[in-house]
Amino acid sequence: MTSFTSSPSPVQGLAYASFFSTKVFPPAPDVYLVDVNAGPPGCLTPWTAVSADTSAVQLSPAAGRGRGQVELFIPGNSGAARSTVVLIAGQAATIAQAGR
Repeated sequence: MTSFTSSPSPVQGLAYASFFSTKVFPPAPDVYLVDVNAGPPGCLTPWTAVSADTSAVQLSPAAGRGRGQVELFIPGNSGAARSTVVLIAGQAATIAQAGR
């Protein structure tokens, strides 16, 4: 089972996908950390982190095993509003960012 928390933290118990799908980020750059819990302690289940549009959201690292953390960097947006899908450990979320 995979679960997520993010920082800044969403409301307790709110899933990472729900948090990102209900938020439109401002055009300023922002960074979020997502904890990946890909199994019980000691589990080495492999996972990946992929952004459909790396100009809108950059993820690091691109892969891991077991528990880990992924940084989502949302660069500043000087154009029109944009959104992209990120997939972390099989869980998809849409990241939306306002334009200037």
